[in-house]
Amino acid sequence: MNVPVNINTYKESGPGYYTINAKGNITQAGYIDFAWWPAKNWGLSLGLGRHNFKSNIEYKIPDPIHEANGEPLYENSIPYSATGLGPVISAHYRTEKLRATIGIGDFSLSRQKYTSISHIFSSTTFESSEILAHVELTEESYWNDNIVDMGLLQFAFEYAIADHFFLKLGFENSIRRFPTYPYTLKIIGFTENTPKEDQLLNDFKMQNTFSSFSVGISYIFGFGRFYVDK
Repeated sequence: MNVPVNINTYKESGPGYYTINAKGNITQAGYIDFAWWPAKNWGLSLGLGRHNFKSNIEYKIPDPIHEANGEPLYENSIPYSATGLGPVISAHYRTEKLRATIGIGDFSLSRQKYTSISHIFSSTTFESSEILAHVELTEESYWNDNIVDMGLLQFAFEYAIADHFFLKLGFENSIRRFPTYPYTLKIIGFTENTPKEDQLLNDFKMQNTFSSFSVGISYIFGFGRFYVDK
């Protein structure tokens, strides 16, 4: 089970006037690998991992002239999910009960479900010839053009809880960051509660990065120099 911590994934460069709810969802991952122990406590492994990714961005823009209790002027929900499959290479250290691992996984993404968006939404409220409120929203989303693979640096600690069974705790973080953003949302204008001049209200971006903690169970079996014991 992977629990995203969203480190550096979502960035608000503006004042954050409106609340943008963005989060990565809890997902699952599974691995199978083959380890070789050239020394008593040190080993190497090569394996294959399957990793799910899922996130969602939601927001509601209230009527700018009735912000406290007005109906939403504009709202959206942008889900994203994908399945990553790829090789994992790791180095291991073990004692009688504990194991520590550091590795690199390169996951090619497939089964992507995303929303492609490129639009501008604008609303202006008048009273006679006076402009009482104005909000303009520019939203861009090009998931598939930006995210085609995910490289992860992975750390894990395992503790033996029964014969060949280990409790596994880990952390992983994306290795590279691309200069483009798969999702951006910029909102400018003014409302009944701001000065009556156009200004930046939100400048929200999602970067194609990923960080998560993980918890799970691993089962280890072996033979010869692959044997599970010390």
